[in-house]
Amino acid sequence: MGQLTPSSGLCIPTTGELVEYFGKNTPEGRENDGLGFLQFLKSQANIQGTKRLSDSIKGVVGKRRGVKLMYTSPICYSICASPFNCLEIRTPYSVPLNVVDYEIETRYTPCDGTGEPMELTLDAAQYQQYCDLDDASFFGDLIMGYDMRFMKELNKVLVEMLLTNITNTQVSYPIVSSNQMTGQRVVNNELPLWLKELVATAKMDYSEYVIFGGQLVNLIATKFGLRTSTTQGEVYTINDLPPLYYDRNFDTVFGKNSLVLLPKKAFQFVDWTQYEGSKAFKGEKEIFFTKNVPLGNSSFQIIDWIWKWDPECSKYKYMPSLYAELVKTIGGNCQDADQDGIFIIKDCSTTVIPVCP
Repeated sequence: MGQLTPSSGLCIPTTGELVEYFGKNTPEGRENDGLGFLQFLKSQANIQGTKRLSDSIKGVVGKRRGVKLMYTSPICYSICASPFNCLEIRTPYSVPLNVVDYEIETRYTPCDGTGEPMELTLDAAQYQQYCDLDDASFFGDLIMGYDMRFMKELNKVLVEMLLTNITNTQVSYPIVSSNQMTGQRVVNNELPLWLKELVATAKMDYSEYVIFGGQLVNLIATKFGLRTSTTQGEVYTINDLPPLYYDRNFDTVFGKNSLVLLPKKAFQFVDWTQYEGSKAFKGEKEIFFTKNVPLGNSSFQIIDWIWKWDPECSKYKYMPSLYAELVKTIGGNCQDADQDGIFIIKDCSTTVIPVCP
């Protein structure tokens, strides 16, 4: 009988990808969200009816320019009973004119533990023994995962920037309580009333607000019992409450049992890409270009990317990047010169998830 032992020229065993056999139950498939705040910033709910700073910052293709925006302070005065006097003294009042400069200087890239830019590399020589894997297509799959991680990390940075931009008011309400008969958690039905009073006191429009948060958002949406699926991310629609947006990074940044009451259009995600026009390049061994990364809610984000192929060392290299900032509107009204209408809402109750004895 002939030998069944394969010769060294055969490709055995077959190499497959773990995700093909176990689906999302693999390390690369478990993180399937984490883009909630970025989705909201780019949603029609947040940008509809306004100009985008990103469009004004783009000058000649591949170059950026600063933008100066002019605004006037609120006109604030009271009235009084003043008998007519042809020689009366009148105090002059002129509306102060202000200008704010916007420039996008911050560039984001994947980074290592020391803060240095980090590129994805593939040593093709390491994969020569796996003859079922095409080097280029395998590296392409790695790039898609690298891009998605980049967007998730950018989303987390934006949530952290949101916290640093809230300089005004923190309010505490007993939002969640425990049903003494069943032990179940109950959301206080007066929550919409408290929020309306808070917004009215700030002289803002309640209909222009959204609520942004973590697990407390999910709890409120579940307990009120009404959820609407939209194409703008994880949005909940509840009677008398503003739309609720969930982000998995929120609790890590803001702490558990908290929400942000946020006016629409209070923030803009301003971005700029450089590898366009004359700065774009596509060659056999190097590419400097832009691409669209899907965000999972029918929208996408344009990013810069660099791809290089070193044939001598058989190495692929890739790195995404993006110039971006979270820009906040100017605060101030006649009641408070720093008023921006953004509030951190804390649940001051001590109710926790019931634990069986």
